[in-house]
Amino acid sequence: RRHTRLQGDWSSDVCSSDLTAREALNLAERKGFQRGIADGLLQIGRSLHVRSRYTEGMDYITQAKQLFEEIQDTIGIASTYHATANTYLDQANYDEALRNYLRALTLRERINDRRGMTNTLNNLGILYKQQGKLDQALQYYRQALGISEQERNAEATASALNNIGLLYQQQKRYDSAQYFL
Repeated sequence: RRHTRLQGDWSSDVCSSDLTAREALNLAERKGFQRGIADGLLQIGRSLHVRSRYTEGMDYITQAKQLFEEIQDTIGIASTYHATANTYLDQANYDEALRNYLRALTLRERINDRRGMTNTLNNLGILYKQQGKLDQALQYYRQALGISEQERNAEATASALNNIGLLYQQQKRYDSAQYFL
C-alpha cells in the first residue's frame, strides 16, 4: 500500500492547513502510522512557523525529526532540516539557517531527491540574497534552475527564474532582469 505525504500549498490557508495537519496527526496516531505522525507533526510545525510562532513550531519540527530518524526516513529528516532552516532564516539567524539548509541538501543529494534539492538550493539563494551576498545567491539560484529544468518541474523553474530576475533587478541589471522575469 502506498502512502503519500501531506504536501501542497500549506501556507496559502494556514488555518485550514493546520486543521488538516492536526486531523491527519490524530488519524495517524490512532492507526499507529509512524510516518503519518511525523508528517503531521512537521506540517503543524510549518503552519506555526507561518504564523510566526517559531518556538512552538520548532518543538513540532523537532518531534517530527526524532520520529523520522527512528523510522529511518531520509526525505523526512531532510524536510525537518529544511523547515528548521526556514525558521532560522525568518529570524535572521543566518549561520543556523545555513547549517540546516546544508544538512538538508546533503541528505537530499545522498538520496537523489532532486525536487527537494531544488527547493533547498533556491532557499540557499534567498539566504545569501538577504545577506547581500548576491554572487553566492546567484550561484544557488542557477543550480536550482538547472535541476528544475532537467526534471521538467515548471513550478520550481518559475521560482528560480523569478529569483534570478529579482536579483538582477536589485543589481540594476535591467536587461538581464527582464530576460528572467
